[in-house]
Amino acid sequence: MMDEIFDRNYQSGREALNRGIDRGLQTFVARIRRSFETLNRIQWNAPWKEQTHPRRRTKRAGTA
Repeated sequence: MMDEIFDRNYQSGREALNRGIDRGLQTFVARIRRSFETLNRIQWNAPWKEQTHPRRRTKRAGTA
């Protein structure tokens, strides 16, 4: 009887530990992903970068 109670408590404790680890990893990964998305947005939407249209051609020296 005592072994069954111990086992039941042990299993529920392990389940709670695993849920906590999973939740912690998910939170950590989500924050890292959000950080990279922010850095990507800063890099590609930089206000100091010259905005050019991809189809617009600039005149080069020596061309008509």
